[in-house]
Amino acid sequence: MLKLAPIDVAPLETYSVEDFRDWLTAGYKDLARPDTRAKAFTPLHLLVGHGDITNELKSLYDVLSGGAQILFRKGLADAISALPTEAEAVPVLRELLHFAGRIKALEVLPKLIPQVGSGFFGMPDRDEGRKLFALAIDVVAGMAPASGTADTLRNFVGSVFFRPGYAPLALVALCRAEPERFTEHLSLLRGHFAKLRTDHGVGNAAITARLVAHYAPLNGLELESA
Repeated sequence: MLKLAPIDVAPLETYSVEDFRDWLTAGYKDLARPDTRAKAFTPLHLLVGHGDITNELKSLYDVLSGGAQILFRKGLADAISALPTEAEAVPVLRELLHFAGRIKALEVLPKLIPQVGSGFFGMPDRDEGRKLFALAIDVVAGMAPASGTADTLRNFVGSVFFRPGYAPLALVALCRAEPERFTEHLSLLRGHFAKLRTDHGVGNAAITARLVAHYAPLNGLELESA
């Protein structure tokens, strides 16, 4: 994709939060349909849809003014919140989550919490819900240590949809967000690690330990076995 200048994204500079919400939602929906793909993300449809859509949208976002970027992120968060909890909306949610992680849109964090006990993470098609839950954890983990990531992760861990396999990622992310609270994070996840060890053995425990040690101040701590 060509290097963009502010003039290339000028139409977006006049957008409101609601405009960005609708533009992103409609754009991703149009992109998935052969008959509308060419016009996806109008009026900037000539600049996107030719490669990796996340990277293309990131290029547009990067050349917006600071004020427009704030409205863009809020619109992205509202787009996630406004999606109907139905199978047809899953691909759009997946793309929105990927993009939120790419631009580290912390505004989406409060919008993900309601999904923990219901919403997309509790869809009747549990396999799809689990995939979305795992993706959401990964996205939030990538935003750590930014403010709000630790509280969001704790909400995830407390959900009935949290699985033991997510524990290593959650522990590393929590240690990135709040390294001084390592023992609390370990205590929170202890049961999940125990189940993981029982079901699958130690696996990649050494890799997880090295990652945790990188982020958490472990000198002087007497650690109990997870």
